[in-house]
Amino acid sequence: MVKLLQAIALMHETKEGLPIRFDVTYVTYSRHRDDGGDIVQLQDVCISNTDGKSDEKPKVQSKYAAVIGRKPKHFKNKTLNFRLANGQIRKCRIRNIIEFNNQPVVY
Repeated sequence: MVKLLQAIALMHETKEGLPIRFDVTYVTYSRHRDDGGDIVQLQDVCISNTDGKSDEKPKVQSKYAAVIGRKPKHFKNKTLNFRLANGQIRKCRIRNIIEFNNQPVVY
């Protein structure tokens, strides 16, 4: 068993300047759509770049391009972004994490 705060601290660790990779399992939930309950297992993920600075430029150049780079307010919304091995980003609420590196997460 691992405590939630310990799991979050481990997720933010780096090794040689690069974020560490880990496995995480969480439950989906949407308050606004009254939807969710699916268990999502992500393998070989890392914390996404959260400082708003990225070397990549937006793939779509439009008048909404500035909105894509906005700060996500993770602390206020209690969320984390995970970057998958293929480059996709997945968002989850911190309290919905149920496993970290195949160990159950407790509060």
